[in-house]
Amino acid sequence: MKIPMHYQTSEFDCGPTSLVNMIAYLYHRHGVPQGVFRKIYNLTLDGYGTNGTKYSQHGTSDEAMEEFAAWVQEPHEGDFVLKTQVIKGKDVHLYRGSDIENALRRGGVVVAKVMLKEAHYVLFTKADPRRQLLYLFDPYYREKPFTHPDIKWTFDHPKEYNVVIPYSYIDRHATTYYAFGKDSDRLAVCFEKGQTK
Repeated sequence: MKIPMHYQTSEFDCGPTSLVNMIAYLYHRHGVPQGVFRKIYNLTLDGYGTNGTKYSQHGTSDEAMEEFAAWVQEPHEGDFVLKTQVIKGKDVHLYRGSDIENALRRGGVVVAKVMLKEAHYVLFTKADPRRQLLYLFDPYYREKPFTHPDIKWTFDHPKEYNVVIPYSYIDRHATTYYAFGKDSDRLAVCFEKGQTK
């Protein structure tokens, strides 16, 4: 049985929460080694800025997310196999046929850094190329969702998504409401279940 997605419990844990949600979306809970969760929480609350040099009050650095993506591809116990692809900079986009869209269409998910005035990790779970819509789960719980006409909030799909947004909106270089932001700040990690032997 798959379970509903989680919401973060502080202002800082959107990164590890989105990774745990990635696991919850792709796997049944009995199929994931305990070491995967240990690594998520030990590694991704490193509290450094994206340049890796200045300590800050923010939760997860780009370097920590990339390190987890590399580590989780290594052999693990049981049938747990996870393929990852780190996408950075100008390659992070949702144009038709992009790496992100292709991973979602193959049944994978994407943990992506978006902007909500500051960097924030969310989980992309589905893409609709025909309608140019992206479905994502934002781990930051809100009593009152955004009232922007391009952003649809829903609590009706707790195991899949809580936000629906147009491709064009998220591809912007702005710094608010789920935009990818500046090319130099962009980071996304595609996760797909690998084939067991």
